[in-house]
Amino acid sequence: MLFADLHIHTCYSDGTMTPEEVIKAAQAAGVGLLAVSDHNVLGGSKELCRLLAAGGSGLRWTTGVELDTRWGDYPLHLLGYGCDLEHPALNYAADRSAEIQEEANRQVISRLNAPGVSLEDYDTFSYNRQLGGWKALHYFVAKGLVKHLWEGFDIYKRYGTGPILFPLIRDYIDRIHAAGGMAVLAHPGEAISPSPEEALPVIKQLVSLGLDGVECYYSRHSPELTEALLAFCRANGLLITAGSDCHGDFCGSGGPVGATRTPEEALALNGIRIYSSK
Repeated sequence: MLFADLHIHTCYSDGTMTPEEVIKAAQAAGVGLLAVSDHNVLGGSKELCRLLAAGGSGLRWTTGVELDTRWGDYPLHLLGYGCDLEHPALNYAADRSAEIQEEANRQVISRLNAPGVSLEDYDTFSYNRQLGGWKALHYFVAKGLVKHLWEGFDIYKRYGTGPILFPLIRDYIDRIHAAGGMAVLAHPGEAISPSPEEALPVIKQLVSLGLDGVECYYSRHSPELTEALLAFCRANGLLITAGSDCHGDFCGSGGPVGATRTPEEALALNGIRIYSSK
């Protein structure tokens, strides 16, 4: 039995693994179908595709990305699968959300009153991407503001300006469709609510905006929520996906590659382009 994991992060965003290491981890975990779905960046998925297209792995894959977006003032993550990674509409979406996130990072840094901390200094700062996280978190550690990357999240709480207003989800659903892909809501149990009674009404409204599917199998979803999401997707003809949300050794919200142990045949991926490596 081969498993599927369509939500893996690499060092191109905030994970610690290279695409090559993701492939090795997938093979070791019995994953036969995978996707790199990095935050607001397409390079990791492009590199995975290049490596797998060269052959020899025996794996199947699709293209992926995870976009920061919102529904009203509600922050949501939108997965795009099977997209043309060179399409201008998709590249705009990834670049715009990355820019908005970086604007928020810079706002926080501008509010810090600490020796040696400035936007000019931050602009020249570099770090080892294979340590996971993102530039601002590493900057906080380098400047002695915190000892560990995960402690940097508290700085955002203290010095941030409130919720980050990413583009509306309707626009990003349309952009994923324009790039030939399918739009899937990531980890609704975390993004909306672990309660099916609270999560499903929101998902219904997102479906009316063009949402194609839901990440039903997720490493931190309860069995109750998973079953409710599956029933909803089956009743409405929606896509069903699975994802570990693996960030490697970084303190992400998911588990290791293949964490959900979801068989490929348990998914519903109609309309998503799947590629095979010989």
